[in-house]
Amino acid sequence: MTRPDSWRLYEPLADVSLPDLGKADLYVAAKIDGDDLTRPIRLDMLSAVDLTLEQSAALRATLERAEADVRSGVVEADPQEVTCG
Repeated sequence: MTRPDSWRLYEPLADVSLPDLGKADLYVAAKIDGDDLTRPIRLDMLSAVDLTLEQSAALRATLERAEADVRSGVVEADPQEVTCG
């Protein structure tokens, strides 16, 4: 028997900037029950992005590193970093 998906929704991040599109709210949800729990974290704005727990952890780590770099003003070259045009 198929178990229905059960999601927990969190307070959205309001007015997230989308280049060339304006602003939108970013919604975060966690799938807490259901048959397929392989991607239990959902980010939803104009389209949803479903993440595994490992991808969610990697995203958090990347965001924390980016925030720390912004706060410290670090502009060191890192071989893993890519400069966009």
